[in-house]
Amino acid sequence: MSGDFNLVLDIDMDRFGGNPHGSIGSPELKRLLSKYHLIDIWRHQHPSLKTCTWSNADRSIMSRLDKFYISVDLVDDSKIVTGIQSCHLSDHDLVSFHIFDTHHVLTWVRGVWKMNTSLLKHENLRTEIISFLSDWTEPKMLFSDVGEWWDGGKAEIKHIIIEYSKAVRQRINEQQVPSSSTKQLADITQDSIFSNHR
Repeated sequence: MSGDFNLVLDIDMDRFGGNPHGSIGSPELKRLLSKYHLIDIWRHQHPSLKTCTWSNADRSIMSRLDKFYISVDLVDDSKIVTGIQSCHLSDHDLVSFHIFDTHHVLTWVRGVWKMNTSLLKHENLRTEIISFLSDWTEPKMLFSDVGEWWDGGKAEIKHIIIEYSKAVRQRINEQQVPSSSTKQLADITQDSIFSNHR
């Protein structure tokens, strides 16, 4: 759930100036978040950082009104990247949210992951990585921290390499397993050999 909620739940951390006593609609939003087990993912990742996403003309009032609320089941700091960046076309800042599909990698890999460098000899893999890096340069401006952008890119490259490695291993296994027609031919030949010796 995302958008401009036009209110803040934590006056001390999400507001500069303005009404110090509360925001209209806060109790209703809190009940909704509790009912559906949603959390403010940016605040979860930045518990002590006071900032805003909107300000009035003279900047006497500033609030963090724009938020992403996500299910607590999705919370995993290693695969979710959030950011806030100024936007000159609006009185609201740009709020970004990126979630990376790395859950299966985290459960499959044990200990420290080490890449099989021989895979870099595969032209198809190199092409796939280059294509991703070309696309990944565009959202760089959405991140408030270039380190977060780079970490997100590395996680996705790791995912690409692991998926490619699994596909290569599957093709090798399929080549080693005889096809059903080959197996049938072998069975017929074996029966013929045995029948000739009965």
